[in-house]
Amino acid sequence: MKSISIKQITFLTLSTLICTLLIEFATRVFYLYEEKKIEVTKYDPQLGWDFQGQREIPFPLRFNDAGIREPLTKEEIKNKNSTVVFLGNSVVMAQHVLPEVTFVKQVQELLGNRYVINAGFDGYELHREIIKFERALSDLKNIETVIWVPNINDFKTEDSIAGLIEETARLHQQEWNTLTKNFFSDIRKGHLFEKASASFQNFVASFQTRNNEVIFTQKDFYYTQGLLEGAPPETVQFLDSDIRQLKNRLDKRGIKFQVVFLPTRQFSKEKGWKDAKTFHQLAAVLDNYQIPYVQMLDLFHQQSNPENLFIDYVHLNENGHTLVA
Repeated sequence: MKSISIKQITFLTLSTLICTLLIEFATRVFYLYEEKKIEVTKYDPQLGWDFQGQREIPFPLRFNDAGIREPLTKEEIKNKNSTVVFLGNSVVMAQHVLPEVTFVKQVQELLGNRYVINAGFDGYELHREIIKFERALSDLKNIETVIWVPNINDFKTEDSIAGLIEETARLHQQEWNTLTKNFFSDIRKGHLFEKASASFQNFVASFQTRNNEVIFTQKDFYYTQGLLEGAPPETVQFLDSDIRQLKNRLDKRGIKFQVVFLPTRQFSKEKGWKDAKTFHQLAAVLDNYQIPYVQMLDLFHQQSNPENLFIDYVHLNENGHTLVA
């Protein structure tokens, strides 16, 4: 049997190592290239992240030069006679459906004589929505009405928002945006998620005996429990301050301010408006500032299978968007 020399072993080892490194390098280049084609976020020191560019998969998602999900440029929107702005987070942005299917654009179709702007920003809460609105849209002179669509994500304190932005900056330094595809996952912080995590096993057990087509998730519980239990006073005070700030700015410009309450998937199946303690706290703030609102929680609950109006725990599918519109 012919023996293998140390020189041959060394050569084979180095060849294997070089081939492995080349494959690793090629793989990284390929995925980085793929990511750059669908990149739609960028780091922002004030907001944590902002929006840019476009993607085609899994659904077309395009941001104009102002960083909002609109096909028209900022200048083209300025030329419209009258506009309505839907302000909110991922429920408004609705990246899970085609642009024309969103309730924002369906409302535009129904109104006919107004341009309706999708100012939904994935992962934001009202505090950052206001900052983004002022930066991107405050110079528009044709805004007639701003309609805010809140959910449980809006009930955060200043500290939790600052922590989220700091965490985003740290993750960016680790190229987290490249590693996690094209969107930030919502980093869930604060008392609501901690309480939900602690109680999740009981929640799962309660559904094991039921015959549900929809499998409810931990986030279903997070959003439902958050609405049922109410928020602490310091959180409501912080939200109160943001609402007052936004209303004062809109009043000075003669812009109407309205609010639309939407349910989540599990909540719509089991509960109605009377059960939404957290939303009642927010409604009391709105009443104090004479801000009109519409609640759609009962409308969803009255549907035969309201859970089938959602694509996941809180985001609407096409039928859900049509109902809201």
